Amino acid sequence: MRNEPRWVENVSRLSGLLGAPVAAVIMVSIGAGNLLWFDAASFALSALLIGLLVPKAASSEKKGSSGVSNTCQICMKA
Repeated sequence: MRNEPRWVENVSRLSGLLGAPVAAVIMVSIGAGNLLWFDAASFALSALLIGLLVPKAASSEKKGSSGVSNTCQICMKA
């Protein structure tokens, strides 16, 4: 079992259960061609939210002499 909170597993299961029926309802409602535009818009919104809300931790890490971050060097030694 992975080391993640229980709510993450619950959200994952719920999205797997409801994803296909919701997609079918949207496709019937707006049509298959418009569903592609809806998908593209949701992808762009996701990319925008990730870009704005996820901290830029990788750029703030100090690089070692090899150009690899110190965190990665520790992982590679393990």
